Amino acid sequence: MPTKTFISPSDLTFGWSNCHRCLWLKYNAGVSAPMTMPLVGTLSAMQESLYRNASTHELSRVLPPGRVVGAGDWVVSQPIVVNDEVTQFKVRGKYDLLTQFDSGSYGIVDCKVSSSESDKALFYQPQLEAYAFALEQPERGSAKQVSQMGLLVWAPERADGDVDRGYTFQMNACWQPIAR
Repeated sequence: MPTKTFISPSDLTFGWSNCHRCLWLKYNAGVSAPMTMPLVGTLSAMQESLYRNASTHELSRVLPPGRVVGAGDWVVSQPIVVNDEVTQFKVRGKYDLLTQFDSGSYGIVDCKVSSSESDKALFYQPQLEAYAFALEQPERGSAKQVSQMGLLVWAPERADGDVDRGYTFQMNACWQPIAR
């Protein structure tokens, strides 16, 4: 009997792609491999705060018109159905940004900070698809149809400042769409 019945979207990216056995152990024996991502929470909170209620065109000019309507919120899906059988498993996770387009559909945006703007869309596709599943088949509330998904990647360009004034980083941003 599995010890975990909630599937974390990030496990579909990091757990599955890194070590299938480690992922099995996490869900069946409650054993997790140590993993540290020292600045992820701090930088993610800064991105979520900056883009809260922003226009979608502030994220990327290629996105349809709309607004950011959610930042750092939790989603929980209905139980997952496999071969017409309802399982005990649900998707539960916390997305970075949720947009609502003027058309009425929604978009999932995962914020990243990376040393380069290399394309990571395929790597993160399972994670964003899991968020979309939970939004389209929510445990509670109304379903949200997800029409767009992607990564907003910040890549440091240069640093500026001094010991008296403090320091800042200039970041480039690029949009990496993820196909549904």
